[in-house]
Amino acid sequence: MAARIPVTALVAACDDVDLIGATLDDLLGQGIRVHLLSPGSSGEALAEAGRFQSGGLLSVEHLEGDASPSRVLRRKEVLAAELEGDWFVDLASGEFPESPWPGVPFREGVEQVDRLGFDAIDFAVLDFRPVDHTPRRGDPRAALRFYEPRNGADRLEVRCWKRHPGPLDLASTRGPRASLPGRRLFPLRFLLRHYPCGGQDRSEREASEKPSATPFDAWFARLDLARGRSDVPALEQDLSRSRADLAAARGEIERLSEELRVARGELDRSREGLRARLEQERAALQAHELQLAALRHRLDSVLKSRIWRWSAPLRTLLDELARR
Repeated sequence: MAARIPVTALVAACDDVDLIGATLDDLLGQGIRVHLLSPGSSGEALAEAGRFQSGGLLSVEHLEGDASPSRVLRRKEVLAAELEGDWFVDLASGEFPESPWPGVPFREGVEQVDRLGFDAIDFAVLDFRPVDHTPRRGDPRAALRFYEPRNGADRLEVRCWKRHPGPLDLASTRGPRASLPGRRLFPLRFLLRHYPCGGQDRSEREASEKPSATPFDAWFARLDLARGRSDVPALEQDLSRSRADLAAARGEIERLSEELRVARGELDRSREGLRARLEQERAALQAHELQLAALRHRLDSVLKSRIWRWSAPLRTLLDELARR
C-alpha cells in the first residue's frame, strides 16, 4: 500500500463551539493535521478545541491584536512554508471539504489528485443556511440540510495546494485563490460545505433573510455543478493537455526503460569480459610464480654446489681487483 500523503489544514477558528468541534472531528478523523488559528476566540471555543489535542495532530495558535482576515491569511502564508505537510488546505470553522466523488473522503481525493500530477484544487462553495427557526446543536451537517451555491460560482476558490518552492500568495487574492507560480489546477471542482458561524441568533436572522434554498444531495449537487460550469471547454482542454502530458511521460518512461535495458546488456557483457580477462591474468600470474620457484630452486642448488665453494677465493680476488 502506498504511503499516505501528509495533508495539513490551516483553520481560522470562530466562537461557535459546535462548529469548531465538528470541523476538527471531520479533519482529524481523516488523519489530517490541523493548525488552528485563534483570532480572539472565546475560552469556551478554545476549550472545545483542547479536547482534540491529545491525538498529536492539532496545534493551536493565538493571534493577539489585529484579527483582520488579511492578517490571518498572511499568517497562513507563513505557516504553509514552515509546517510539515505535502498538501495544505485553507479553511475556517464550519467549512467541510469533500472530494468530487461521493463516498471518497477528502484526503483520499487529494491523494488521487497528487497521483495524477496536479498541484492545486478548486472548490465550489455551498452555503448552508437555516430555513426555519429550529434550534440547532452539534454537527451542523445534520441540522442544516439546505444550501445555496455561493454567488459567482465560476470564480476560482483554490483552497488546497501542494507545497511549492515558489512564493504563496493568499492575502492579495482575498484568500480563496491561492496563487502559485506554474500551478497545475485539477479540472474537477471539489465541494466545500460552508456553515454560518455565530450561534442561534445569527441562524435566525439568516433564515429570515434567505428563506429559499435547495436540499442537499451529494450526487445532484455534483451534477448541478458540472452542468453549471461555464468553463467546461477550458476544462476539457486542460484535461486533453493533461492526457497528452501523461502520454508523453509514458513515452519518455518507455524510452528510458529501453535505454536502461541496453545499458544493462552492455554492463553484463563488460562484466563477462572483465571476468574472462581476470581469469587470464590469474593464470599468467600462476605461471610466473611457478617459473620464479624453479629459478629459486636452481639458485639454491648452485649456492650449495662444490664448484661455488671452491671458486670463493677467486670471486674475492676479482672483487678486490674491481674495487681498484
